[in-house]
Amino acid sequence: MQNEQLAYVAVTPYSMRKSRTGGIVGRLISRTGLDLVGGRMFAPGLELTKRYAEMIVTETDPRHRATQELIREYVLKNFTSEISGQRANQRRNDSRHLRRLQHR
Repeated sequence: MQNEQLAYVAVTPYSMRKSRTGGIVGRLISRTGLDLVGGRMFAPGLELTKRYAEMIVTETDPRHRATQELIREYVLKNFTSEISGQRANQRRNDSRHLRRLQHR
């Protein structure tokens, strides 16, 4: 009897900026033999990010708790769709404007 399993991958904003998403997904498939059945990309808002970050720290052992707290801080700092108060679509518009200026 074959067991069905469901897994997910959270690609960090840093990896997205470095265009490493394809390599990450490719490595996941080749190392695990899993089949990719779908994908979705989204940038969580501040509220969802805070709720997720609250769930990260669960360990009572101080060594493991310290690691979880570092992960929580990374999530709070990097997983929101806002940078310096700007929404993601504003950053896209700014980058389009910058490209137009560079082509002049």
